[in-house]
Amino acid sequence: MRSTYVPVQSTWAFANDASDSQGIWDFGFRVAERVTIARASRWGPRVSTALTLRHAIETMKNWIGFDVPNIRVGLEQRGDRYWFWRDHYPDLRHYRGSWVGEQHMLGLMVELVRMAEGPVWLPSRLQVQARAGEWAFKRPEFAGEAVIEFGAARTAIELPPGSLGRRIRKVAHGSTGDVLRDKCGAPPVDLKGSLHEALKSAACDRKLTLGLGAEILCGSERSLQRSLAGEGTSWREVVERVHLETALDLMDEPTHSLADIAAMLGYSQYPHFYRAFRRWTGESPGEYRERLVEARTG
Repeated sequence: MRSTYVPVQSTWAFANDASDSQGIWDFGFRVAERVTIARASRWGPRVSTALTLRHAIETMKNWIGFDVPNIRVGLEQRGDRYWFWRDHYPDLRHYRGSWVGEQHMLGLMVELVRMAEGPVWLPSRLQVQARAGEWAFKRPEFAGEAVIEFGAARTAIELPPGSLGRRIRKVAHGSTGDVLRDKCGAPPVDLKGSLHEALKSAACDRKLTLGLGAEILCGSERSLQRSLAGEGTSWREVVERVHLETALDLMDEPTHSLADIAAMLGYSQYPHFYRAFRRWTGESPGEYRERLVEARTG
């Protein structure tokens, strides 16, 4: 099938005309509700399998360019808070209907944060590129009572403290307000998922080598590598995901020291585990566990 690409300016202008003619002021938000994260082109399914919010945003950052080359996303630290931002280059704020694209993207950004914070989470502070006079913005399901700065350089959401290291345990499968399902409760439907389940059961008992993966699947190492590449992943990525998920599970058990957890996962030295965990979550193992303790006691 041959793909046909339509300039984003034309798409926005068409959406603007349709919204005006039908009196639909929240067209972009409505699209975001129906096209959920899990179904958002190529980047959505990968983001939906992330284990922490930081991992999800980094995955979105790395993959969204394959679908929408002119959009960038990322994280910015301002004082003791992080902001999740999006911008579009060149600057298209002056094109007719650009507010539709911003509504749509903002809706998806809020949904992504909810994967970690829960389905009813609402931002407390927002920045939008649209000007206040041209956009009826207060959609309760997405903005709530947020303080909104209009005419900003980027679309941005202020994240709650500690949210970047928070686990993503559930994935939305419908519009906002739909029931959420536990992603770990769904059976794996691909090679990566099946391999992940098998490796996780062995993560604390055996070294997760490529040879072990080939043995589990009754094939060769080369064939396994090719198959994983065909699914857009690699052996290293699968193992790191297994190690992170197992580490987060073990963190819930206060009887395990951090050094014990590192050793159980096959790290010969604790600093190696420390660096890997910080790369995965943006927090040190000690910071993550301290937050768990505070959540239990407070």
